[in-house]
Amino acid sequence: MSAKPDVERAPKAPLPWTLYLHALCVIIVVRLSLTFLGYKRLERFLPPPTPRKPSRFTPWQIAWSVRRTAIYIPFASCLTQAISLQYLLGRRGEPSCMYVGVAPTEGGRFAAHAWLMWDDQVIIGGNKELRDFSVIARLEAKPA
Repeated sequence: MSAKPDVERAPKAPLPWTLYLHALCVIIVVRLSLTFLGYKRLERFLPPPTPRKPSRFTPWQIAWSVRRTAIYIPFASCLTQAISLQYLLGRRGEPSCMYVGVAPTEGGRFAAHAWLMWDDQVIIGGNKELRDFSVIARLEAKPA
């Protein structure tokens, strides 16, 4: 499980501002929901993926917009980004699988990380050595 660096996945042409705006709105809602409701309650509001719909944007372009937009949202963690992207892909009928893992750090503590797989590739959250993380949760979203 490895991801190509952001530079290799950068869109060739600028993406429309509406894609970034949509990503921004979703990230803000997910971030606030995680803070005030927690994941279990947020999960109830996340719709299952719909049947495939044609989209002007590739999943990589959508992931790029989430990564770039999350920079401007305080505490938009890897979990926030993975949930946001899973939601956005699900609205387009794209199946994906979110993983949450933990890895030991120096001092006997643990580091947590979330990443999203699409089409057997890490589409977001692949900036760490994922093989160091033990998966503790796997949350799949498949179209009905």
